[in-house]
Amino acid sequence: MTEPARAVAFERGKHLVQARYGCTGCHGPDFGGGIMIDAPPIGRILGPNLTPGSGSVTRQYRPADWDRIVRHGIKPDGTPALMPSQDFRRMSDQELSDIIVFLENQPPVNKTVPPPSLGPLGNILLATGRFTLSADLIDSHHTPHPLTPPEAGLTIEFGRHLAATCMGCHRADLGGGPIVGGDPSWPPAANLTPSRDGLGEWTYTQFVTAMRKGRRPDGTGLRTPMTEVIPFARKMTETELQALWSYLRSVEAVDGRE
Repeated sequence: MTEPARAVAFERGKHLVQARYGCTGCHGPDFGGGIMIDAPPIGRILGPNLTPGSGSVTRQYRPADWDRIVRHGIKPDGTPALMPSQDFRRMSDQELSDIIVFLENQPPVNKTVPPPSLGPLGNILLATGRFTLSADLIDSHHTPHPLTPPEAGLTIEFGRHLAATCMGCHRADLGGGPIVGGDPSWPPAANLTPSRDGLGEWTYTQFVTAMRKGRRPDGTGLRTPMTEVIPFARKMTETELQALWSYLRSVEAVDGRE
């Protein structure tokens, strides 16, 4: 890759990380490690160090290793990871490559992050299938990934691509419900479809207010984990938000899910 091409990839990767894929939410603002879950009965799960520094889990990664961990939830040694890869399985090859370029050019952070540890409740949830790893949530590990993302524009196709990161919590039909594999204390994910139980009465302005300010049309605030999305949504472009809204308005309405 030439230096001009690398610079362009770096900027694309920067936007993806800061606005759409939320890497800092688990790996920390400097990508040297962060907190995913810290609830003693469940356990302590930390996002590992992704920088080129000592203690990094990705220093020796090849492209295939990045693919498996990000889009399939599988570590290089073949064991399942705790990464929410179900949100990233529709990521294109170009987007993954851009993110790799961005992360590989971050300042080194010399920190070794402790491995995850599950508490008694976490072990029970895992044993009973209520805490499901992303590798088991992905319906197919053999479907080819797109080479490039849809062209950015006010299209339903682009909006569908953006909505892929919503489906881990809000489900493939975006009808919401209990979050599979999430913290049991989290409320059910909201219905994002154009039904009376969902976003049917919302306007685009209200949608943007919820995404960027964390406030619903009735004035109430969003709750965890949706509040963690707000810093990233604030960096989404107007085109991205409008395309996402257009797609949400186009999907089949889902009513009455508990």
